[in-house]
Amino acid sequence: MINYAVIGTSMISGQFIKSAQATNEWDLTVLYSRSVEKAEHFLTAEELAFVPIETNWNAFLGDDRFSTVYIASPNSLHFQQAIALLQAKKKYCR
Repeated sequence: MINYAVIGTSMISGQFIKSAQATNEWDLTVLYSRSVEKAEHFLTAEELAFVPIETNWNAFLGDDRFSTVYIASPNSLHFQQAIALLQAKKKYCR
């Protein structure tokens, strides 16, 4: 099982989550968003029950519940986020 997190609450994030969950090999463990309100609106009621929302970047980087991250933030943030994730010993895909 791959425990993963997602950065961002865009349509592409939703499509990735649906596809990953459909494999039964990926488990969404954390959603990072700059806004709790956007994250709560993005997740389904079922997901809200078990997927924690993180809005603190440093806490997100130090979270041990996941090893892999899907980056779906604005493109201008990808490089800086990817570097921070690699330094935190996380794998990423975008």
